[in-house]
Amino acid sequence: MPKVTVTSSTLNIRQQPDADSPSAGQYKKGDVVQVIARVDQRYLRDGRFHWLLTDKGWIAEKFTEPVLAYSGTAVAFTPAMHAPGSDWMWQLAEVQNFMRDVNLPVKFLSIGFSPDYWQNFHKPEFHLVRIYWKPDGKHWTPEKMWQAVKQDTLRFYNQGARKFELHNEPNLPDEGMGYVWQNGDEFGRWLAQLAQLIKAAAPEAELYYPGLSPGVPWTNQFKFTDAAWPHVADLMHGICQHAYTGTTNNVSKAVNDIIDQVTGFQKRYALERPLIISECSVNRAAPANYKAQVYRALEQELANMPGIEALVYFISHWEAPPEQAAHQEAWMGTDLLSQYKRLAR
Repeated sequence: MPKVTVTSSTLNIRQQPDADSPSAGQYKKGDVVQVIARVDQRYLRDGRFHWLLTDKGWIAEKFTEPVLAYSGTAVAFTPAMHAPGSDWMWQLAEVQNFMRDVNLPVKFLSIGFSPDYWQNFHKPEFHLVRIYWKPDGKHWTPEKMWQAVKQDTLRFYNQGARKFELHNEPNLPDEGMGYVWQNGDEFGRWLAQLAQLIKAAAPEAELYYPGLSPGVPWTNQFKFTDAAWPHVADLMHGICQHAYTGTTNNVSKAVNDIIDQVTGFQKRYALERPLIISECSVNRAAPANYKAQVYRALEQELANMPGIEALVYFISHWEAPPEQAAHQEAWMGTDLLSQYKRLAR
């Protein structure tokens, strides 16, 4: 039987499906209620509302919303770590030692030296390879792009990699918006062609729609993806999302910031296929023990949400641009890992 969530501050329960019927109690906002039956307003003398029968009585459907349930492939949740931001960093002993110490599944970038480190650093329970490229202000066709990334992508694939995120934040100018594609519709058509090229060369690849920038305005990713998604939905095994919080002084609020983003995104796009939060962080400077508390609490929440495949922490180490360096997102060079490991999972 379906369930609904009460959306008004209070909702009267009626003995009959009629607003003038005697009250049988109240539900409060956020209550999740099992629906036994539904009666359409056109069959009722009152005629103002559709009515839902619960185990306590009748409620007006207008003041509820359906509880949508995940119905896709069952997945086991895991936290994961984003690979170093540049492939040459893999060659540094301190980076390798850090990644061993983290001991989390890795999101790799399909570029340069990165495939050399697959065998030693991937985890059998989960991996993700982001197919990496930089448009650099030039127009790339799907065919040209595939030729540019094909060798590195297939190096991962031939070693056993199967999960591939296709590109990164395509709603930003640095990643192709405005010259490779002009809007989400053009991107979706472009991505569909790329996906078909990849599947022809790597038929067992599981393709994931890329995480978009959730920047200002925050909802710009929805306008973009609403237009792109219909072109690629049948080609995607799953979908990725980027979710951040700038809250630096309240653990519960920071966790809820991200959970609200994830639940809203999943209801919109990912109730029938796995969702990976492929970049996530407290993306402003904050004490290491605070960030560790947020991340551990976030893991506990996401582990109880069906369909959430992984949470990828951004980032192990990178050479951040000056305007972002002060946000201290990199784990290396901080006390974050020791604080994170200290907290029981």
